[in-house]
Amino acid sequence: MNEYKPEREEKIARCVHCRSEFTADDLRGAKSCPTCGDTGQPLSLQDDVTITINWHELRILCSWAEKWGEHLIASGQYSAPNTYMAIYSIIGALQDQYPFFQPLSTGGELQILIRKGHEIN
Repeated sequence: MNEYKPEREEKIARCVHCRSEFTADDLRGAKSCPTCGDTGQPLSLQDDVTITINWHELRILCSWAEKWGEHLIASGQYSAPNTYMAIYSIIGALQDQYPFFQPLSTGGELQILIRKGHEIN
């Protein structure tokens, strides 16, 4: 006798912080990301889009986001580093699509220097 196997439930959401994807059942009753515990609003996978942008334009946007977040934290106007780390999560997800392109952030450029053995202060 054949055993009934239900179709896999469709993933509907993604954590902006850890990038894990979830089904409705995974999120039922959850007050935070089941993987990393982030309490930010999850992304709706139905809102994923494909855009055309030049890599240099994207570097400019990512650099501004990174620097603005640093400015807000340094000036005391913003004190939620976990939410600020979402910027790096987004930048990382973008960078992963083209891993051999120039890094999208200053932090990414510094990581390359560190891997090459340069000492960073």
